[in-house]
Amino acid sequence: MSDYTRVNDFSAKDALSTGDALKVIKGSEVDAELDAIVTAVATKIEFEKGDDIASTTTLAVGTDGNYFDITGTTQINAFTVAINRRFTLQFDGALILQHHATNLDLPSQANITTAAGDVAEFFSHTADQVQCVNYTKADGTAVVASAGGGPSVGTNAIIRTNAANIQEDITLSDHLATFTSVHGDETLNKGTDDGFVDGDMVQLTGSDLPNGWLEDTQYFVRDITSSTMKLALTFGGSAVAISDNGSGTNKIYQNINGMTAGPVTISEDTVTIPSGSTWTII
Repeated sequence: MSDYTRVNDFSAKDALSTGDALKVIKGSEVDAELDAIVTAVATKIEFEKGDDIASTTTLAVGTDGNYFDITGTTQINAFTVAINRRFTLQFDGALILQHHATNLDLPSQANITTAAGDVAEFFSHTADQVQCVNYTKADGTAVVASAGGGPSVGTNAIIRTNAANIQEDITLSDHLATFTSVHGDETLNKGTDDGFVDGDMVQLTGSDLPNGWLEDTQYFVRDITSSTMKLALTFGGSAVAISDNGSGTNKIYQNINGMTAGPVTISEDTVTIPSGSTWTII
């Protein structure tokens, strides 16, 4: 793509004295100016496909186009890009887009796990600071599911209850277990057989999760044994790699009724449903 560059300085002719032969605009000068304009317009197309880009934690946006295929499965945390760039990415597989309020502002205000064929449009309002202005999932579903009778996404919902009906503090989740991990073979050690099966959708929470596993991210159980499992980003997908074992107390749980964030906590007089949850009153 090229920008229009002026060929002739007509303002200089205007400044010449009346009667100066150089003040006259020639037809060849007009033709040259029009040719430059036509060339700029013809090459100034709205979209141009650039070379494929391999995913990396800080992804450099190419300058050879504004539409790119993103290959690989490495998590993307930020972009290297000039100010005022509008660009579109199509993802060839599953990876995590890490939400950041400044550097990578996503429409869900939470991480997004991509799938093959997903398309996202971005605008860099500041150098290296990007907002996702549109995200289209290949399967046609919404990035943020509507809440059937529940809270709007983004704030915890608190439901007042009759304290006399609640005997103790309760955390509602399915198959909640404390775990340790071993990086290298990407194994999650949960200790005992507590009902998890291959294909279960689970999430993690903890004080220091292993690097590579994230909170607020839906994983699928694979390679289950009586005391261990591995995690994938897609059903039947490859195990997600971790680079350390983490520390502190970390837990894995399967959300009740397919909730996308949790667990639900019931205390003395409130029921708290975490932000990002989707649920239905029946």
